[in-house]
Amino acid sequence: MSLHRPLDPFLEGGDNYADTEGQWDDAKDDSVNKYWLKRMYDELQKIARSRYINEYDLETRAGETSKCFAAENWERLQRLRLEYDPDGVFVDVQQLEEHGDQPGANN
Repeated sequence: MSLHRPLDPFLEGGDNYADTEGQWDDAKDDSVNKYWLKRMYDELQKIARSRYINEYDLETRAGETSKCFAAENWERLQRLRLEYDPDGVFVDVQQLEEHGDQPGANN
């Protein structure tokens, strides 16, 4: 008998799931808190076996988006993108780093 675990969609790479988030009240603390959060991410990446795209930091890690997908799924996504969106009408997370765009912006 197979038991469904509630986090199965997040666990492609293993049996554990971790999430990092930061909240603060004063904008003057942005720099130090973003630095802390980035360092925490960097430490977790050393042991991470997969990433969840909806919780991935696309603003500072756009060039690493492929890590959120199994290799064969990433290749398929790229083929579909070329076939159905050759002009890049939809946001391309790979280009965010190159052009400095933000997710949701029109290309």
